[in-house]
Amino acid sequence: MKITRFLIIPALLLVSCAGPLIIAGVGAVAGVWTVDEFRNDSGEILLNASPQDSFAVCQAVINSRDNITDLVVTKGSLRIEFKEEQVHYAVMIMLFPDNGNFSQLKVIAAEFGMRGRAELAKALAEEIASSL
Repeated sequence: MKITRFLIIPALLLVSCAGPLIIAGVGAVAGVWTVDEFRNDSGEILLNASPQDSFAVCQAVINSRDNITDLVVTKGSLRIEFKEEQVHYAVMIMLFPDNGNFSQLKVIAAEFGMRGRAELAKALAEEIASSL
């Protein structure tokens, strides 16, 4: 009987400690999956233009669109964020350290903050690239 008590009490303590860890682990996996899905839903295009020229074209194309709200332009990091209807867009110009004549355009689109919209991101990226 004494041996059973010594086995049951530590087993219950172990289970009570593992419960929150399991819940936290499931939450972390769901968060990583959501972020990974959001990152994969982007349009990336290599541009044959300087980062400043690419950013200027991005601004012109975005300003020509209708129904734009919450427009935030960050010139220092070459980033533009805005909403169009229910979709949140982030447009970024990435630099190449060794070559200032090329830049990379990256567009991320998400609906309701989580659901990625790859087709919208690619469409906007292609529209910007064709305007160069």
